[in-house]
Amino acid sequence: MNIFISGHPLIAFTSGTPMRGLINALIYLRKDWHFTIGFPKGLNAPHLIDLKEDWKKMDNLSIAEFSLNEKWGNLKKLFGFSKSPLKNHDFDLFVSPGMPESFQTEKPVISFVADLSSINMPESSSLKWHGNRIFRNTLNCAVKTNKKIVSISDFTKTELEERYPYQRKKFLTIHNGIENSWFDSHYEENELTQNLKDEEYWIWWGYMSNRKNIGRLVDAYIPLAKKNNEIPKILFIGDIAPDQVFLKQTFKQFPGYFIHHSFQNPYILKTLVKNSKGLLFPSLYEGFGLPVIEAFSQEVPVMHSNKTSLPEIAGGLGIEVDPYDISSLERGMLKLANQKLGKEEKNKLKARAATFTYKNAAQQLSALIEELTTESTHT
Repeated sequence: MNIFISGHPLIAFTSGTPMRGLINALIYLRKDWHFTIGFPKGLNAPHLIDLKEDWKKMDNLSIAEFSLNEKWGNLKKLFGFSKSPLKNHDFDLFVSPGMPESFQTEKPVISFVADLSSINMPESSSLKWHGNRIFRNTLNCAVKTNKKIVSISDFTKTELEERYPYQRKKFLTIHNGIENSWFDSHYEENELTQNLKDEEYWIWWGYMSNRKNIGRLVDAYIPLAKKNNEIPKILFIGDIAPDQVFLKQTFKQFPGYFIHHSFQNPYILKTLVKNSKGLLFPSLYEGFGLPVIEAFSQEVPVMHSNKTSLPEIAGGLGIEVDPYDISSLERGMLKLANQKLGKEEKNKLKARAATFTYKNAAQQLSALIEELTTESTHT
């Protein structure tokens, strides 16, 4: 079996992480298949260097470079010409992990879709107007031509079904996995972890965009902290989006309440999460919500939004809040501050996290590929 995987979606630093983990697990799982991952020529992605070096050592994997003019390709997609000109090259099946794609081939194609935020909540999307239009056009074409469209949550699957009711049979869910490092016993320390060792703090990590709802979170937190000295500080890990720069001033204005640091390496982040009193995750829109499961893996309680995919992913084990309601956010934080998890509750969190692995996702994708290639052979 020869499988082509579009490498373009794997390039993204954050959103590409679960897809890189899934594809890596699939390659290890199916040593009897041969995979080709195609990347744009001249790719500069430092975070992929180690992974690509590991891939080069694998007998069942080839890395190919394609001279694709990305600007020209996006211009075509902007005006509705969404098929990729990639030639067949005798592959049995094509996979686009992380974004919809339509290849010029008669062979089966599988695309992954994380969410429809750029369509259903464009004000929360990090894409510009033209990026939203490109996504919409490409998705429309992929739904028509792909054999299957895989969502990363049932929430996204429902969004797809509502938008394309006549294509319902094409949609299915394969939940994201989280990094294997969340499940091992290794932790690392640095100056930040040492400085916070005797502090009580809540944590949030990721990219602080509009849809993460950090503005309302801090608006709810400040009066609560002023009234209650025992409320933990909030540690924010990650970069701030350009349209959220007001947060920098807020963090500076209230240094006793908020701590902000840039992204940390995985094991430092894991230590910070493990030592925290809880995750605050009141997003307006999530296609999945990786930090919820990552926190559960460390037996850390979570306050999360009651919108989009988050109730599904948390599985009833978190504290749900209305992300648009300041009073609801306040009540959620008070509940989190007073919550004391026993051994049974912690075990439930770990058990929930253990179901979201790259291996589980790869096994489901493997079964789907076998199903589609068998159908293709018989038609």
